[in-house]
Amino acid sequence: PPAAARSAAPPAGRAGVMRMTDFGGLEDLPSPPAPRATRAPKSRIGTDKTAVPEVPRGDMLLVAESLVEGRILLKRFKKYGLSVDWSREAAQALVMLKAHPYRVVVIDRLKGEPDANQICRVAKQTKGPKGAPVVIMFAPTAGSMDRMKAGLAGSDAYLSRSVGEGDLYKVLAQHRLVSLDGFAPTNVGF
Repeated sequence: PPAAARSAAPPAGRAGVMRMTDFGGLEDLPSPPAPRATRAPKSRIGTDKTAVPEVPRGDMLLVAESLVEGRILLKRFKKYGLSVDWSREAAQALVMLKAHPYRVVVIDRLKGEPDANQICRVAKQTKGPKGAPVVIMFAPTAGSMDRMKAGLAGSDAYLSRSVGEGDLYKVLAQHRLVSLDGFAPTNVGF
């Protein structure tokens, strides 16, 4: 049986032969240093009690969840010289409406709560220095049932997203949001 014991345990002296528990002579690694007691870094936000200057707000609030559709509407309204604040969330739009009186509120279709009709109602209930804002709602298709719901919510105009520039200009001019005088004054004297 001494030969059987020799074959069961491989000789440790043979090069290239390792047992399962032999990890190649790894020494005990030193443990990392204990963490130092440090204070939290100072906050970058000032602790002074001076009032933060108010950010100038625009004439128009655009409420559009979709980035692509919102950018298209933003470019369309910037052409008319309106400064635009854009909200991509309906809840944020409600906060913005309560914080600042807007002349125009443009609402693209919204998913979830609050929906476009609820935002329209809140916008019409907020009174600014010049009264309630003009609310223009956009939809992919301007169906009669949706148009009726928008009218009951207080919308001033319910337009298809594919509305032409002429029709959009008419709606803006009807509510005195753009100048009807398309010509610049001249100094021609005879």
